[in-house]
Amino acid sequence: MSKTSKLRKIREQKGYSRTDLGYIACVSYASVAAYESGRREPSLSTGVRMAEALNVHPSALIEEIWKAK
Repeated sequence: MSKTSKLRKIREQKGYSRTDLGYIACVSYASVAAYESGRREPSLSTGVRMAEALNVHPSALIEEIWKAK
């Protein structure tokens, strides 16, 4: 599993589109796509907002996103 694919998996399990997640977490569709593909990494505050939007503990995303650093 790539380091950002967990974000996509959780987003899809929760039934959100990239647009939905972006709207709730106050980021653009393009940003969500970039985070999922690994082209960009979200800031800590953005990671927390996405976790809250997905109703998961922030560590579930933060650990996965920044694990490979």
